[in-house]
Amino acid sequence: FFFVSIFFRIGYWLLIMNPAVQEQFESAALAAAEIIENQIDEKLQKLDEMDDDELDRMREARLRQMKKAQEKKEEYVRNGHGVYSEISDQREFFDAAKKSSRMIVHFYRPTTWRCEVVDKHLETLCRTHYETKFVKVRIVPFRSLLTTIFRWMSHRSHMGCNKVVT
Repeated sequence: FFFVSIFFRIGYWLLIMNPAVQEQFESAALAAAEIIENQIDEKLQKLDEMDDDELDRMREARLRQMKKAQEKKEEYVRNGHGVYSEISDQREFFDAAKKSSRMIVHFYRPTTWRCEVVDKHLETLCRTHYETKFVKVRIVPFRSLLTTIFRWMSHRSHMGCNKVVT
C-alpha cells in the first residue's frame, strides 16, 4: 500500500508540474472518450434503423434467455445452492459434490475465530452465487477424508488439471 501511495503521489506531482505530461494525459483521455462515444453512436444508429419485427425478435430472445436463467437458478436452489450449510458425514459430502459442478468447502474448527470470519463471508457469497454450492465441514470427524481429499487434490494439481483450486 505504501508503494502504491508513493507511486500515485509521484504521478500526480508529474502531472501537475510537467505541462507536457499533462498535455499527453489529456490527449489520451480525449482519444479514449471519442472512441467510446463513436461506439455508442454506432449502437444507437443500429437501434434506430431496426424495424418493429427485429425489436420483437430481440425482446423474445431476451425473454427466453431470462427464463432459462431463472430455471437454472431454481435447479440450483433445489440442489441446495444459495444456502451455507454444514455437512456432518462423508456420504453427505460426496453426494453434495456429485450433485454440484462447483462447490466451495470450508474445513473449519469451531474454536478458531478466523473460521467464524470466513463463515460470515461465505454466508454472504452463497446468497449471490447460486451456481456454486457452499458448505462447511468440521475438521475433527473428517481427518481421514481430509487426508484423502488433499492427496487427490495434490495429485490432480501435479497432473495439470485446472478444475481443482488448491
